[in-house]
Amino acid sequence: MRAEITERIYFAWVAMWVVVLLYVAVWLGMVFGWRWWKRRVMEREANVEHRTLNSEG
Repeated sequence: MRAEITERIYFAWVAMWVVVLLYVAVWLGMVFGWRWWKRRVMEREANVEHRTLNSEG
């Protein structure tokens, strides 16, 4: 009986670390994805602005 409880607690501890690592990986992916997306949007806006300035001159 005691060994069963110990195995369950160990399994729960390992599973918790898996959940934490997955959470951190997803969070970092979202942060870097957001930065990539914002940089892409800003580059696109800069290109549009550059084309507009060149066509006026």
